[in-house]
Amino acid sequence: MAPKMKIGWASRLVQSALKRRRSRQAASQAGVEAVAASQAGPVLLRDAQDGDFAAVTALQARNGLVPDTAAGWQRLWRDNPALGDGPPLSRGWVLETPAGIVGYAGNIPLRGFFRGSALRLAAGHSLTVDPGYRLHARRLVSAFLRQPGADVCFSDSANAPNGKMLELQKARPMPQPDYDVVLFWIFNRGAFLRSIARRLGMEGPLASAGSVLGGRVMDIEAALRGRGPGTIDGGSGVDVVAPSAIDGDFEALWRRKLAATRLMIMDRSAVALRWHFDVPGNPGKTAVLRCHREGRLAGYLVLMSTVDQAGLRKMMVADMLVEGDDSGVARELLAAAFRHAREGGHDVLELLGFPDAIRGICRSWKPYARRLSTPPYLFKVHDAALRDALADGSAWYATPYDGDWTLIP
Repeated sequence: MAPKMKIGWASRLVQSALKRRRSRQAASQAGVEAVAASQAGPVLLRDAQDGDFAAVTALQARNGLVPDTAAGWQRLWRDNPALGDGPPLSRGWVLETPAGIVGYAGNIPLRGFFRGSALRLAAGHSLTVDPGYRLHARRLVSAFLRQPGADVCFSDSANAPNGKMLELQKARPMPQPDYDVVLFWIFNRGAFLRSIARRLGMEGPLASAGSVLGGRVMDIEAALRGRGPGTIDGGSGVDVVAPSAIDGDFEALWRRKLAATRLMIMDRSAVALRWHFDVPGNPGKTAVLRCHREGRLAGYLVLMSTVDQAGLRKMMVADMLVEGDDSGVARELLAAAFRHAREGGHDVLELLGFPDAIRGICRSWKPYARRLSTPPYLFKVHDAALRDALADGSAWYATPYDGDWTLIP
């Protein structure tokens, strides 16, 4: 079993403050919702349809989410390469009242493999319910988890309230130890500390001065601890391409990997990878790092760039696949990701998930660590034998690639 990751005092302090603020907000919101729900008319649950697009995006916008796009719906439920796997799965469900749609849960069909056999998977997307109707949200969760035709239903992007609803309906957290711990390296300490101040509602000269002083302290601490990969020369070299360059070499690597692995793993065929990462209207946000050995592709790593609500420029390791679990190739790709993020002007590089062999390489580079407030990966399996097999964390190759965390820009 992997050693438990120690969470730093600064991360614990921030998480404690945020937890207290969320608790106060939740208590206030619960009172408003209870009154509104008592005045609500009949609420119908039904499958989502093409014609619901305008109402769903309006629902998302008024609840503070980035609305889906028409091109996004086309991509998820028309262009998705997993759509041909058996009878169609629902694209999601809506809650509807005489006044219109007040709730929505998207459902993305995906393809996975376990012990060489194909599985039909369903990933949750954008569970959203208007205040006043959130007591009905459990009906959307139930429809998602109990849908026929899906071998595994899962969510890798639920917030704390939605995650709690999933767990109450018997969805299990990813059984891999420390899957809920984000490992990260900070390149711009001042920007990182300013983002924490914004999250805590701190503004003004005192916050700025604290960020400058704290940044200098962190610079000294990072230098003393030797955070980062240092110099790594694996003798093969890594180049960077756009997702549109995913080609037959990636397909050949995937076929070799699939033939060799017995793990629960998502489809990484070239078609699936391009569909997932080559997003129209999202240029420059995703980089694919390739590592070659002896004239063929030995592994790849995908990086995604984001800016969070506090203005922090993040780069996330979205996926990685290495032939034969070669630790040398994995180490070289991760070191190249570190350099690419730092030289690209990002403030932070993050890694969430992945098997312990990959996390072990990262832990050796002395990252910071923070534990998420809710399990990031929750799943439910209908078949008893499959459920028992997937209760073992070592049976999974789980990464942010799996669900909508990286699928939706």
